[in-house]
Amino acid sequence: MDSIKNNFRLDLIKCLSNTRLQSYKDLDEHFKNLKLISKLSPKIGILEITLRNYLNDILAKKFNNDDWLLDYENESIKEQINKLYKSKKRTPTKDELLSNLTLGTIIKIIEDEKIEKYIFSDLDLKRFDKNNKKYYFLNNKKTKISLIDKNRALLKLFLILRNRASHFENLLKLRNNKISNISYKLNQNYYISIDPVNLERFLDDLINDFNEDLISRVKLCF
Repeated sequence: MDSIKNNFRLDLIKCLSNTRLQSYKDLDEHFKNLKLISKLSPKIGILEITLRNYLNDILAKKFNNDDWLLDYENESIKEQINKLYKSKKRTPTKDELLSNLTLGTIIKIIEDEKIEKYIFSDLDLKRFDKNNKKYYFLNNKKTKISLIDKNRALLKLFLILRNRASHFENLLKLRNNKISNISYKLNQNYYISIDPVNLERFLDDLINDFNEDLISRVKLCF
């Protein structure tokens, strides 16, 4: 058994797994990706916290109820309430519930309440990838991307980035069609993407759109 353990420890590929490394050009790119994730993580955290609290603020006012989340009709939320109830032996507070919801559930609530247009300002998608356009073609008709569609895409991109980073997946990878691995398909012919070199800019712009002071504060993390 000791020899098996020692052989594993001496084999760098086994430590990281060959399957994982297949998505990288080489071992150096793997560690470059980890370094990028470490730089993005504080900003991902700040943006997710801010998004949760902003959603809470909007819907507390909309429903005129500070505890709106405890009464909200959503199966995922009900499941989380039951889970927290079993662990705490009491009904969770709204803040406990808010902090335990997945980011996917938070975005689903935003979509269900149709408040996407209130989340971000009219940000310039070209700042994130030069191939992003202001228009797309639908039934051979040139159509401008609405603020709702743009913000829905930004939320989906943030969710994809957050999940891939939290699982230490390759953020530098491009697909066979040269589209970034962090991309959202708006319709059959149009993707909105984040070029890997602009991932930090993407997070900075979204955070800055909420509060400029957050960016200067988060820089203290480095």
